[in-house]
Amino acid sequence: MSGIPDPAEEYFKDGLWGWVTSAWKKLVATADGLLKVQLGGQDADVEVKQTTPADLTPGVCGWDGSQWRKLTLLFGYTGIYVSSVTNTNLAAGTNTLSDTAVPAGEIHVITNILIRYVGTAPTQISARITSGGTTVDLYVLRPPVTAISYDRQGWWVLGPDDVLKLVVLGATAGDDATIDIAGFRMKIT
Repeated sequence: MSGIPDPAEEYFKDGLWGWVTSAWKKLVATADGLLKVQLGGQDADVEVKQTTPADLTPGVCGWDGSQWRKLTLLFGYTGIYVSSVTNTNLAAGTNTLSDTAVPAGEIHVITNILIRYVGTAPTQISARITSGGTTVDLYVLRPPVTAISYDRQGWWVLGPDDVLKLVVLGATAGDDATIDIAGFRMKIT
């Protein structure tokens, strides 16, 4: 990059740098540690104070559509997400097993879905995401074989308030259904 000295040079390793017109320039500080600037041709010492702990802490900034703000973590791993929803006494007909909604400030990336149905084979079972008013089928089995685990890998991203569901059509009363969900959580606030 134009204007950036060789990083191996000793004077580049310490200090604060600023972009001036078309090149990076090393900023100058006084012996007291104050930033030295020129205002209207006059030298002035500027003391930079941290008024709020978040002002100067390390982090990533991002544009939220209206302003730049500090992000705690930008699309990064913050923890494992594992959930299991089971109904051991399904009603006859259509049944829905719902996971909990993704909380505000998080995204869940689902990487594995395992579905198991035990009983008389229903007409269909499907794993679905409900997002707002939209429902999307991720995995549909017509008809599934009873007592077999159906394992599906993928990369499904669920945003705040999205819900992963298992929907069983044509169930026999008293049958069992389970959906196991695995992946990871990401903070977005």
